[in-house]
Amino acid sequence: MLDTRSVASARRYNYWLGGKDNFAADRASGDRLAVLIPGLRAAAAANRAFVHRATAWLAATTGISQYLDLGCGLPVHTDDLTVHRIAVQHGPHARTVYVDHDPMVAVHARAWWTHPDRQQCRYVHADLRDPDRLLADPDLTALIDLTRPTIVLACAVLHYLPDHHAYPALDHLIDRLAPGSHLAITHATLDFLAPYTADLVRAQPAAEHGPCHPRTRPDIHRFLTGLHPAEPGLVPTAQWRPDNPAAEPGPSHAYAAVAAKP
Repeated sequence: MLDTRSVASARRYNYWLGGKDNFAADRASGDRLAVLIPGLRAAAAANRAFVHRATAWLAATTGISQYLDLGCGLPVHTDDLTVHRIAVQHGPHARTVYVDHDPMVAVHARAWWTHPDRQQCRYVHADLRDPDRLLADPDLTALIDLTRPTIVLACAVLHYLPDHHAYPALDHLIDRLAPGSHLAITHATLDFLAPYTADLVRAQPAAEHGPCHPRTRPDIHRFLTGLHPAEPGLVPTAQWRPDNPAAEPGPSHAYAAVAAKP
């Protein structure tokens, strides 16, 4: 059963992006955090734009045709430019598997992302904390051959997991991938906030906003251990290969990187 009285990160993110698939608790939390963190809605949009840029860049430069989107969240509109729509622009045979554990995401994903493109796009209801179960799901194995390189997107998802889940889960998943696979990552940080503001954010009750574990740049870089980051490395999300390098980057409140498994 859908819990509409508690905050869900996917619905709150949908609210920040201007979507309609959210409830009062999500909006209240989103508004409170947006007051505390200047430019938070713009940062959410910057994260979404990174997903688009990274997918397009990887599709154009790697030749990889398999995509795994972890913590895919809710589309904002039915005509969203989603990962599989970008991927097939560069390779008509590209295959995408979306993964999330939010029940509302499951309802929307199965309706929007598996029809009429079920031969190239599926949804798996799974938790990143159990990567073996995720990678063994029949809907995943029907589209993705783990003996071949895969593009994994872990955008705005790892900061919802504590250290004892986040690092081993991603390490194990990357270990299961074939050489030549790539990881695209974004991760929330408080590095760009004034110390007083950062302390206020840390003091926010998890019961009101849900669990979140913003990390510093060195701690986020740990997720890239053993991988080869593409230029420009681990940078604020809006500064990763922007569409208009001459434009002033907006707020990110997150770091982003794309890295290859040797």
